[in-house]
Amino acid sequence: MSSQKSKKSKGNSKGDKTPLSRIPAPIGSPFMMEQMHSIIEKVMKEKKFKDPKEMSEYLNKNLTGRPIEELLKEYPTSPKDVSRDLCYQAIDAKNPQEALKLLDKALELDPENIDALALLANFASEDDEDYAGRLEGILKCAESFLGEGYFEENKGHFWGLTETRPFMRAKQDLVFLLIRLEKKQEAIRHCEEMLELNPNDNQGIRDILLGLYLEIKNLDKARSLLVEYEEDRSAVFSWGKVLERFLSGDKSGALDALKIALTDNPFVQDYLLKKKKMPSHLPEYYSPGSKEEALVFMNCQAMAWGKNPDALRWLKASL
Repeated sequence: MSSQKSKKSKGNSKGDKTPLSRIPAPIGSPFMMEQMHSIIEKVMKEKKFKDPKEMSEYLNKNLTGRPIEELLKEYPTSPKDVSRDLCYQAIDAKNPQEALKLLDKALELDPENIDALALLANFASEDDEDYAGRLEGILKCAESFLGEGYFEENKGHFWGLTETRPFMRAKQDLVFLLIRLEKKQEAIRHCEEMLELNPNDNQGIRDILLGLYLEIKNLDKARSLLVEYEEDRSAVFSWGKVLERFLSGDKSGALDALKIALTDNPFVQDYLLKKKKMPSHLPEYYSPGSKEEALVFMNCQAMAWGKNPDALRWLKASL
């Protein structure tokens, strides 16, 4: 689970007064949905619908099913829009040189482009420690760009607002860096802040956070997170509940949780007990109950289970 960052692309030269061309993300790019989301936001501000039904009818009639390229031509662009789309392209660039050119152009158009700043920080960093420090600075800049009071006013709705996504992506990247640097408490703080800003958790931060809580044995917070997302039947949460119950000394509850976890994803046990080897790369996609989902679980909780050999021995004996 890594976050995406900045890019840039064609724009006019400094002396060219023609309108900036907008280059859509490649077909299949995860950012295409973000482009569409931005267009919908523009429509909503422009039309001022009286109720959700009217809005839905308008969007279905005028936007649904139309090619993104066509929509991008119809709705007016701004330098910020073009800068954002250049960042999307930089992520798919064929080589670092191309990506850097795109990123430089993106920042020419929008010096406050957090995606571009974060990607350039990645290129410029000497090591993870350096990169983490740069991202901390970029996040402070993002808070300043968004403005005083923005976070309190929009808390709970981040990610639903397109302009918040670069901030959330940079914060997610920082979480992974902090984990690699063994700065678990700092990583936890950022995860908790992200869930406060976006309880819907489009980025899957709760999976990482649950693993961290279990790893440091903060069982109270692990339980609270499990309760907050009690409807989550992913392998991470189902098997996380097993370890939480075991570490809490509730063997009966752990057995009950294990029965559910085995139903939700039976492949986890093979990786936990090292009957199967972990591949070198995580899958790009997975479905509930699949082997691929079991690998995602291991990425989140292998350390937590590995630090508790008694739990692994109990698991082996209980199967």
